Amino acid sequence: MRYLIVIAFLFPFLSHADKIEGLAAEHVGAKVRLLKYDDYMSRKTIELAAATVEADSMFTLNYQIEETIEVIVEVGNVYGYMYLQPGQDYQIGVPIEKGAKTSAHRSIQLAFLELPPKTDINFLILDLDYRIDGFLGNTFDLIADKEWARRLENFEAELTNIYGTVEDQYFITYMTFRLASLELVGNPQMEVGMRKQMVYDVYLKNSPVFRENGAYMQLVNSFYKNVFGSILAYHERGLMAAFVTEDLDSLKSMLSQHAYFENGPLNELVLIKGLSEVYMSSQYPKSNILNMLKEIKNNAVFEPNKKIAANMIKKMTKLVRGYPAPNFKLKSDDGSIVGLEKFKGKFVYLTFFEEWSQESISEFKIMQTLQKRYGKHFEFVSICMGPDSNSLDNFIRKYKEFDWTFLNGYGHEEIKEYYDIVAYPLYFIIDPEGNLYQVPALSPSPKGNYESVDKTMYQINKSLADRERSRPPGMGGPPGSQGHRD
Repeated sequence: MRYLIVIAFLFPFLSHADKIEGLAAEHVGAKVRLLKYDDYMSRKTIELAAATVEADSMFTLNYQIEETIEVIVEVGNVYGYMYLQPGQDYQIGVPIEKGAKTSAHRSIQLAFLELPPKTDINFLILDLDYRIDGFLGNTFDLIADKEWARRLENFEAELTNIYGTVEDQYFITYMTFRLASLELVGNPQMEVGMRKQMVYDVYLKNSPVFRENGAYMQLVNSFYKNVFGSILAYHERGLMAAFVTEDLDSLKSMLSQHAYFENGPLNELVLIKGLSEVYMSSQYPKSNILNMLKEIKNNAVFEPNKKIAANMIKKMTKLVRGYPAPNFKLKSDDGSIVGLEKFKGKFVYLTFFEEWSQESISEFKIMQTLQKRYGKHFEFVSICMGPDSNSLDNFIRKYKEFDWTFLNGYGHEEIKEYYDIVAYPLYFIIDPEGNLYQVPALSPSPKGNYESVDKTMYQINKSLADRERSRPPGMGGPPGSQGHRD
């Protein structure tokens, strides 16, 4: 469970609707982002607002929403979850952490600096989750016993009595499908198939599709596991033929012949989930699956599913060779703002590092040789993800001999998400068209690979040199590889 700590605290906040005011004493100068999930299947996030933690440790996020939503508040390299209701302002704090600082992107518990009213969505969900956790803790040993079903029925009646006057539709939906997930956990009076059918009939079959509600989507994702694997025994040849010929209608037809596929808008959503599962399994041609998702993106019967299909395509092709490298806009050591487009026309050897890392410094010394050897066709770009805003400046002052492009990544936590960064140093090669060429790239030193990026650069350099020699006089244009095109 993700909880919010509620702290009663007198604080001089100004009140204004659609605003979060916050205190983050350990994060002065850090970027603050207010994010929400664009959809709960791909879990792509979109930015609603941004700010900076000022010198007095305060920040303000202004936003406009029309309905209750779950959001993520990201402050520097930490983040926490909360809910927002239209017309309600909030005062939160980022707790001071004990121990040494780390640049790892990590979850924290946000604190309310002013008690929210009992009708606030945060209070309601915190209270509900606390009660559900208590119920599970007290009855866990009884899940395989008939007594558990009776206690669950009583617990559901108790919750209905407690929250019966709540009018917030988000909370009502959230509670409904949290209880549905409990029904799915266990009821010894029913066989597994019967229990699943009961949950489908009661909660999913005739229900609207609540794509924006985390509890609903959690139930859908757990209910529909291994979508095509569940019908493989009945349609093995048909599935193979459909994936080979990119026959989306045939897939829909096969799914519709089975239980749990009677809700049209939900069926299309589950189809997207099934295609993404198959893509990750490598059981069928990946390019064909992407083409089928593109068909849904362009022609989905239910409009919201177009966005989800598009987001799934981006997720599935993220950091895949031949697809565009995630772009960024970062401040360089000379103060200018730099993005990948600056280097178009040349290969880029991209490095993510931390200021204090001796391993990175050792690799940079080898990169000096690589730069001299392959600088004609390669740009060397290193992004410092140090623990504070001065990390890059400190590094440049200490190591003036490294004379390629250095960028300051501090406060840009989105880059860690873009490039799936969990450890440093990390390397990528990007081609002259801005597409990923080697993911991740080899390091300057061989390490345990028995080969280094020198081999890759040598092969690229040789290929480009041969091409230049064979090019007829007057033929120009930047050397490079042809990237993926939709």
